[in-house]
Amino acid sequence: MIITILLIGFYTYPLTGQCFFQKEKDPFTGVETISTVNELVGAIWPNGQLNFKLVLIMDKDTTFKLYININRLTVRCFGPESKISIKCGPNIFNLKLSGVSHCGTKFEDYSVLSLDTIRLLGKNKMTAIRVFYTNDYEDFKVDSFSGYFFKSKLKCFEKKYPQYFN
Repeated sequence: MIITILLIGFYTYPLTGQCFFQKEKDPFTGVETISTVNELVGAIWPNGQLNFKLVLIMDKDTTFKLYININRLTVRCFGPESKISIKCGPNIFNLKLSGVSHCGTKFEDYSVLSLDTIRLLGKNKMTAIRVFYTNDYEDFKVDSFSGYFFKSKLKCFEKKYPQYFN
Protein backbone atom coordinates (compact mmCIF):
# COMPACT_ATOMS: atom_id res chain seq x y z
CA MET A 1 0.00 0.00 0.00
CA ILE A 2 2.77 2.48 0.88
CA ILE A 3 4.67 1.70 -2.33
CA THR A 4 1.58 2.50 -4.42
CA ILE A 5 1.21 5.91 -2.78
CA LEU A 6 4.88 6.75 -3.39
CA LEU A 7 4.67 5.79 -7.05
CA ILE A 8 1.62 7.96 -7.59
CA GLY A 9 3.50 10.88 -6.03
CA PHE A 10 6.40 10.45 -8.44
CA TYR A 11 4.19 10.44 -11.51
CA THR A 12 2.29 13.57 -10.62
CA TYR A 13 5.47 15.72 -10.40
CA PRO A 14 5.91 17.98 -13.46
CA LEU A 15 8.70 16.67 -15.64
CA THR A 16 10.82 18.43 -18.24
CA GLY A 17 9.18 17.83 -21.60
CA GLN A 18 5.65 18.22 -20.32
CA CYS A 19 3.69 21.39 -21.00
CA PHE A 20 2.48 22.94 -17.76
CA PHE A 21 1.57 26.64 -17.99
CA GLN A 22 0.32 29.28 -15.64
CA LYS A 23 -1.48 32.19 -17.29
CA GLU A 24 -1.97 35.47 -15.44
CA LYS A 25 -3.23 38.94 -16.25
CA ASP A 26 -2.03 41.95 -14.27
CA PRO A 27 -5.18 43.68 -12.93
CA PHE A 28 -3.55 47.13 -13.13
CA THR A 29 -1.81 47.03 -16.51
CA GLY A 30 -3.71 44.28 -18.33
CA VAL A 31 -0.41 42.68 -19.38
CA GLU A 32 -0.70 38.92 -19.74
CA THR A 33 2.03 36.47 -18.80
CA ILE A 34 2.34 32.78 -19.48
CA SER A 35 4.93 30.84 -17.51
CA THR A 36 6.24 27.34 -17.16
CA VAL A 37 6.74 25.72 -13.77
CA ASN A 38 10.14 25.93 -12.07
CA GLU A 39 12.19 22.97 -13.24
CA LEU A 40 15.44 21.62 -11.88
CA VAL A 41 18.11 22.02 -14.58
CA GLY A 42 21.37 21.96 -12.63
CA ALA A 43 22.75 20.74 -9.36
CA ILE A 44 25.77 20.65 -7.14
CA TRP A 45 24.89 17.89 -4.73
CA PRO A 46 24.52 18.27 -1.81
CA ASN A 47 25.28 21.98 -1.88
CA GLY A 48 22.61 23.42 -4.11
CA GLN A 49 20.37 23.41 -7.13
CA LEU A 50 19.41 25.63 -10.03
CA ASN A 51 15.87 25.91 -11.42
CA PHE A 52 14.71 27.62 -14.61
CA LYS A 53 11.30 29.02 -15.50
CA LEU A 54 10.40 30.63 -18.83
CA VAL A 55 7.91 33.49 -18.81
CA LEU A 56 6.30 34.91 -21.95
CA ILE A 57 5.16 38.52 -21.43
CA MET A 58 2.55 39.72 -23.91
CA ASP A 59 2.64 43.52 -23.95
CA LYS A 60 3.35 45.85 -26.88
CA ASP A 61 6.16 43.47 -27.77
CA THR A 62 6.43 39.81 -26.91
CA THR A 63 9.23 39.28 -24.40
CA PHE A 64 10.69 36.17 -22.85
CA LYS A 65 12.27 36.18 -19.41
CA LEU A 66 14.32 33.30 -18.09
CA TYR A 67 13.94 33.17 -14.30
CA ILE A 68 16.81 31.59 -12.44
CA ASN A 69 16.15 30.23 -8.94
CA ILE A 70 19.16 29.17 -6.89
CA ASN A 71 19.07 27.35 -3.56
CA ARG A 72 22.44 27.09 -1.79
CA LEU A 73 23.78 26.03 1.58
CA THR A 74 26.24 28.94 1.55
CA VAL A 75 25.61 32.63 0.86
CA ARG A 76 26.32 33.94 -2.64
CA CYS A 77 25.75 37.42 -4.11
CA PHE A 78 24.54 38.79 -7.42
CA GLY A 79 25.52 42.26 -8.58
CA PRO A 80 25.51 44.48 -11.67
CA GLU A 81 28.03 42.29 -13.55
CA SER A 82 26.45 38.92 -12.71
CA LYS A 83 25.51 36.63 -15.57
CA ILE A 84 24.81 33.04 -16.46
CA SER A 85 26.56 31.11 -19.22
CA ILE A 86 24.74 28.24 -20.89
CA LYS A 87 26.49 25.81 -23.21
CA CYS A 88 24.16 24.36 -25.84
CA GLY A 89 25.94 22.20 -28.38
CA PRO A 90 28.97 24.10 -29.68
CA ASN A 91 27.56 27.50 -28.62
CA ILE A 92 27.96 29.35 -25.34
CA PHE A 93 25.27 31.89 -24.48
CA ASN A 94 26.19 34.59 -21.95
CA LEU A 95 22.99 35.96 -20.44
CA LYS A 96 23.18 39.15 -18.41
CA LEU A 97 21.04 39.11 -15.30
CA SER A 98 18.87 41.99 -14.03
CA GLY A 99 21.77 43.87 -12.42
CA VAL A 100 20.09 44.11 -9.03
CA SER A 101 22.43 43.43 -6.11
CA HIS A 102 21.29 40.83 -3.59
CA CYS A 103 22.78 38.07 -1.45
CA GLY A 104 21.45 34.95 0.19
CA THR A 105 21.15 31.20 0.15
CA LYS A 106 17.89 31.30 -1.84
CA PHE A 107 17.32 33.89 -4.50
CA GLU A 108 15.80 34.54 -7.90
CA ASP A 109 16.95 36.67 -10.79
CA TYR A 110 16.12 36.86 -14.47
CA SER A 111 17.49 37.54 -17.91
CA VAL A 112 15.48 39.03 -20.77
CA LEU A 113 15.74 36.85 -23.89
CA SER A 114 14.81 37.61 -27.46
CA LEU A 115 12.76 35.13 -29.45
CA ASP A 116 15.85 34.51 -31.61
CA THR A 117 17.92 33.64 -28.53
CA ILE A 118 15.22 31.23 -27.32
CA ARG A 119 15.20 29.55 -30.74
CA LEU A 120 19.00 29.25 -30.75
CA LEU A 121 18.98 27.82 -27.22
CA GLY A 122 16.37 25.30 -28.33
CA LYS A 123 18.39 23.94 -31.25
CA ASN A 124 20.84 21.93 -29.16
CA LYS A 125 20.91 20.11 -25.85
CA MET A 126 22.07 22.16 -22.85
CA THR A 127 25.26 20.54 -21.52
CA ALA A 128 26.72 22.99 -18.98
CA ILE A 129 25.68 25.98 -16.86
CA ARG A 130 28.03 28.44 -15.18
CA VAL A 131 26.69 31.10 -12.82
CA PHE A 132 28.85 34.19 -12.28
CA TYR A 133 28.28 35.70 -8.85
CA THR A 134 29.76 38.98 -7.61
CA ASN A 135 33.14 37.53 -6.60
CA ASP A 136 33.26 34.01 -8.04
CA TYR A 137 31.52 31.52 -10.30
CA GLU A 138 30.05 28.07 -9.98
CA ASP A 139 29.40 25.26 -12.45
CA PHE A 140 26.14 23.33 -12.17
CA LYS A 141 25.84 19.77 -13.44
CA VAL A 142 23.14 19.31 -16.09
CA ASP A 143 21.73 15.80 -16.40
CA SER A 144 20.79 14.35 -19.78
CA PHE A 145 17.04 14.82 -19.21
CA SER A 146 17.24 18.47 -18.06
CA GLY A 147 19.47 19.31 -21.02
CA TYR A 148 16.40 19.54 -23.25
CA PHE A 149 14.68 22.24 -21.15
CA PHE A 150 14.75 24.99 -23.82
CA LYS A 151 13.91 22.69 -26.71
CA SER A 152 10.91 21.14 -24.95
CA LYS A 153 9.60 24.45 -23.56
CA LEU A 154 9.91 26.22 -26.92
CA LYS A 155 7.88 23.42 -28.53
CA CYS A 156 5.26 23.77 -25.79
CA PHE A 157 4.96 27.53 -26.30
CA GLU A 158 4.86 27.25 -30.10
CA LYS A 159 2.20 24.54 -29.99
CA LYS A 160 -0.07 26.29 -27.48
CA TYR A 161 0.52 29.93 -28.52
CA PRO A 162 1.56 29.94 -32.21
CA GLN A 163 0.43 33.57 -32.69
CA TYR A 164 3.52 34.78 -30.77
CA PHE A 165 6.01 32.94 -32.97
CA ASN A 166 5.19 34.29 -36.44
